[in-house]
Amino acid sequence: MKNDGIWTKIALGAAAGLAGTLVIQGLQTANQKWAPKAQAPIRMHPGKFMIDKVKNVLPESAANSISPGVEKTLMNLLPVGYGSTGAALYTALRSDPHVVLDGAALGAAVWAAGYLGWLPAFGLMPPVKEHTPAQIASSVGQHVLYGIATVAAFKKLKSTLA
Repeated sequence: MKNDGIWTKIALGAAAGLAGTLVIQGLQTANQKWAPKAQAPIRMHPGKFMIDKVKNVLPESAANSISPGVEKTLMNLLPVGYGSTGAALYTALRSDPHVVLDGAALGAAVWAAGYLGWLPAFGLMPPVKEHTPAQIASSVGQHVLYGIATVAAFKKLKSTLA
């Protein structure tokens, strides 16, 4: 890559994270349709939770001026930011990641941060020990595929700049 600087890697990682996020969102949509019992037991959409938190710190007039359409759009964009941020941080640390190994590690790390960390900590889902084996396998598998897709996209983007 001509410009192997940290900011270039972060930007390419964020763009690759968008591709990975599209993959996981497709997998989650398919899972809802064909294997609903394997869905993670989310109590509240994380995007809705974040928007509610932001609205709580805004002046009431500003919070009330956010239309339901804007709120829904923001709610659906927040996972894109989450997936892109995780990818950008990971690719900033890796010079030449292996698609499968690094992708699986990235996906597992993003899964762990959410499912073992902040989602249960904020009450958005029960602890993983209360999930069924199918729910755990499905969510881990989806995140591993997110990671693989992200690293593959990163390597492709990086090679186009070489």
